Amino acid sequence: MHHLVTPWYLPFLKLYSKQEPDFLLPFFESSALQRLAFVGQTCGTEYCKYYKYRLIHSRLDHSLGVASIIWHFTQDPKQTLAGLFHDISHTVFSHAGDFFLGDAKNHESSEQYTQELIEQDEIIRKELKNLNIPLEEVNDYTRYPIADNPGPQLSADRLEYTLTNLYALRGVNLEEIKKIYDDLTILKNEKQEPEIWFQNFEQAKLLGEYSIKNCEGCYSSYESVSAMAFLGELFKKAITKKLVTHKDLYYLTEPEFIKLLEKDPELTAMRNFYKNLESYKISRYYPKTNKYFVSSLSKRRYIDPLIATTEGNQRLSTLSPEFCEKRDYHLKRKEERIILDHIL
Repeated sequence: MHHLVTPWYLPFLKLYSKQEPDFLLPFFESSALQRLAFVGQTCGTEYCKYYKYRLIHSRLDHSLGVASIIWHFTQDPKQTLAGLFHDISHTVFSHAGDFFLGDAKNHESSEQYTQELIEQDEIIRKELKNLNIPLEEVNDYTRYPIADNPGPQLSADRLEYTLTNLYALRGVNLEEIKKIYDDLTILKNEKQEPEIWFQNFEQAKLLGEYSIKNCEGCYSSYESVSAMAFLGELFKKAITKKLVTHKDLYYLTEPEFIKLLEKDPELTAMRNFYKNLESYKISRYYPKTNKYFVSSLSKRRYIDPLIATTEGNQRLSTLSPEFCEKRDYHLKRKEERIILDHIL
């Protein structure tokens, strides 16, 4: 397993769970999981010049991290495996596939083939049988509130990508991240469902505000939105030219897909434009241009964690006007058009 994990990420696995869930090891012989080691967590934005990433990691790293967090809090193999498999049907360049499918606002279409990919994988089927776990109990992590729940609640998935982004993108050290993680516990929320909670207001406020910064600076930024949208156009063009099929996007690795683009001059030109992409223009209205542009509207993420207080258990939003102000500004950003210097 460890040879598939990005080296800098290994300390996170030790942080997330002191006891390694060894029953996961045989599943890493699965081709579907091994593929995720070659699908980036940063959704293809590492291939252009928008960001100068300090560190890069994969969807497999993230998936194993989510599984480790779930195991730490639940000690439940079914929930842990559901977390491990939750991104198994991401396309190359990950959420760029959502833009390709017209799902920029929700980022959920990438999960539509999860059951199919698990069913087709002989090793996953065999190992589930060895553990006497039915496929239908691990093919949808949204059934387990610790693994995933409606935003802006805190789940293992949101917690994992927020913490690793603090380290990889913002340079927050592992000791500070450990303080946040060690403050967490499991309690019942307003719906009487289990949720990951904070015991300390300051740590909750740190995570809540960082979740907004991460989305504004990465997931829903003009750079990320225009990059993922352009990669979605690259998918469409490659499919139109019959270089790949829609389904191929769920089976290829990113290096394999990039290599295929070299077979076509137009796709090679688009790829070269993307490699050098480092600027854009903004228009409040639909621009009169023949250059490629896309709406700035995308999924707006943030976390509003629960906190155990002497006055009862409350959400951060009820305790911090400063957090609410930042959240509202984040959510109310108006739609604009992001224009790239490329003619499709």
